[in-house]
Amino acid sequence: MAKETVVAQVGKPTGENELAIREEVSGVTIQVEGMIVDSEDAYQMAAELGTAIKTQAKKVAEFFAPMKKRASDAHKEICAREKMMLSPLQAAEKELKNKMGTYRLEEDRKRREAEEAARRAALEEQRRKEAEALALAEQGREDEAMNALAEAEVAENVVKTGVYAPPPQKVSGVSVSKDWAITKIDPDKVPIEIAGAVIRPVDEAAIMRLIRATKGGIKIPGVEFTEKAKMSFRGK
Repeated sequence: MAKETVVAQVGKPTGENELAIREEVSGVTIQVEGMIVDSEDAYQMAAELGTAIKTQAKKVAEFFAPMKKRASDAHKEICAREKMMLSPLQAAEKELKNKMGTYRLEEDRKRREAEEAARRAALEEQRRKEAEALALAEQGREDEAMNALAEAEVAENVVKTGVYAPPPQKVSGVSVSKDWAITKIDPDKVPIEIAGAVIRPVDEAAIMRLIRATKGGIKIPGVEFTEKAKMSFRGK
C-alpha cells in the first residue's frame, strides 16, 4: 500500500503574481521613506499615499486568503482524521485505567483489613499473655510468669508499631496515585465557605481542591465523595 502524504497547496512564494505585489509594496514603502510633509500639498499627497497603503494591504490579504483557507482546510482534515484514530485509544485507555484502579482499590482494602486483623490478634495475644503471667505469678511460678510477660511485651510492640502487609509490586510503565471523585452534591446543604475557600455557588473545582489538599479528610455538608486510584501510563 502506497504511503499517504497530505500536502496543503498554498502557492509558490516566487509566483509572478506575488512578485508583482511585492514590487508594489516595495514601491509604496520607498515613497514613504522619501516623503517630507512640509506643506499643505505634501500633506495632501501623504493622505493619498495613506489611502494607497490601505488599498495595497487589502490586496495582499486577498492574495493570501485562498492559500490560508486551503492550509486551514487541510489542517482541519488532518486533525479530524487524527481524532478519529485517537478517540478509540483514549476510550480504551480510560476503560483500562478504571478496571485497574478498581482492582488496586480492592487490593488496598484487603490489605488494610489484613493489617487490622493482625493488629487485633496481637492485642488479643497481649491480653492473654498478661493474664497468663498474672495467674502464674499467683501460683508462685515466677520464671514462667516472666516469660509470659516478655511475650506480652512483644505482642504489645506489634500493636503499637502496627502490622503491615507487603505493598503491591510496582509495574513498569504504570504509576498509581490516590485521588477522589465527587459522587453526590446537595446544593442546599453546601456551606458558603469552608476552610477559607468560598464554594458557593457550588464550585466543584474548588471542592475537589479542598478534598485533595486534605487527602480526603475533609467533611463538607452536602458533598459525598469516594476514594479512587489514579492510573497513569508511560509510553515506550
